[in-house]
Amino acid sequence: MPLDALDQKTLNSLPRLSEVYDAYGVQVNALSVNEIFALYERTGFLYPDKAARLLPHLGQVRENWRRMLRGGDSLLYVLTSGDKKSGLASIAVWRTTHHGWTSQHLVSENNPMASRAVMLAGTAASILRGVDESHQNWFRPENRFPSRVFGSMVQTIGQSLSSVQRHMYFALPRNSSLPSDGKVRIVPYDRSHEDALSLIASVARGSIYVTAEQLTTDPELTEVDELYREVGLRRTRRVWLAYRGYKDEPIGAAIASASSSTAFLLSAIVEESRDPPRGPLWPASLPPRSGQNRHTAPARSTAPGCAPQRGADGCWVCLGAWKAGSWRRPA
Repeated sequence: MPLDALDQKTLNSLPRLSEVYDAYGVQVNALSVNEIFALYERTGFLYPDKAARLLPHLGQVRENWRRMLRGGDSLLYVLTSGDKKSGLASIAVWRTTHHGWTSQHLVSENNPMASRAVMLAGTAASILRGVDESHQNWFRPENRFPSRVFGSMVQTIGQSLSSVQRHMYFALPRNSSLPSDGKVRIVPYDRSHEDALSLIASVARGSIYVTAEQLTTDPELTEVDELYREVGLRRTRRVWLAYRGYKDEPIGAAIASASSSTAFLLSAIVEESRDPPRGPLWPASLPPRSGQNRHTAPARSTAPGCAPQRGADGCWVCLGAWKAGSWRRPA
């Protein structure tokens, strides 16, 4: 049998997405935005202190969630399982790059089977679609359940296709002015810096991060921004490289992703600006005499995240978060 015919036969034998969701007892976008946020409140995900910080922006956040959901499952979809009697579980999955997604906000009303269902159904559907290259999630290390499930990912899948690493996340005001001694040169990214960005990102975060964030194929998120523009939102990224004097080898980089006020991470403060910065904003440096390069640096994970704490000068500082990411090689 010709290979094309065999491929088509295999595709025809696969279940439809609706059949996958039915098999796991999962519904897609069955709850309204108000119902989703009510579930977050009932499960303690939107605890009072967090809700109070979000309150001034919550109306805009909900409206932007509604806009994203109008795009079907192209930008955001919410999986739910269970019922009012046994308890609901839910997880939100949103598009971070053109070929990458982040699963967040896993909540449950004391229904572990429903939690299991939404996680497995989301993964199975992604595999069936066959177009997603990466999936990410973040969790706090003191939370035993995700630490056991996601923290063991590398041991289960292997470091060539998955990565887990601890991070520290520092958020600074956009208008902050930091002193400089003039010995470091900051250069906005352009296409001529592609190799330099790949090098520093690979050493600092590993090949999984570079692939999942599409740093070599779409560093400024132009492709995914077009999808967000269709619903009146934005998803962009800016990159800067740091050089010592006039040397050609980068010593650091900073990446700032910006989205309209969608507060994907409800653990993060939504700023009042139209396009507030979103993580990661990360420093990276090559350790002296480390001997590491883009080929030998160990695989590491993606961006950080955790519940913020008030820092000095109005900054919000996040400490001690883990990020898990996996990457499937395209067929």
